Amino acid sequence: LLAFMYRQIRYPRFARENGIEGKVHLRFVVTEGGAIEEVEILRSPNPLFSEECLRLIEQLPPWLPAYRRGQAIRSQHTMSIDFKLG
Repeated sequence: LLAFMYRQIRYPRFARENGIEGKVHLRFVVTEGGAIEEVEILRSPNPLFSEECLRLIEQLPPWLPAYRRGQAIRSQHTMSIDFKLG
C-alpha cells in the first residue's frame, strides 16, 4: 500500500516552493466488497496535502475485506502519509 502511495504521490508545487512539510493522518472504511469509503482527514499541516491524500485514496484498487466468522465485514483503518522535501 505505502509503495503504491509513494509512487503516485505528487508533492504540491506551492508547498514545495515554500518548504512546507508535514504528516497527514486519515481514516477510512473498507466495505464488505473491498471498496474504500468514508475517507476522513484527521490532521493535516496544509489543505494542499489533504487534497493530494484524497486524490491518492481515490486511486487505490479495491482491498480484500476483513472477515469475522467467515463473513466479510466493514473495517475501519487509519494511516499517515509523510510529505518531506529532499
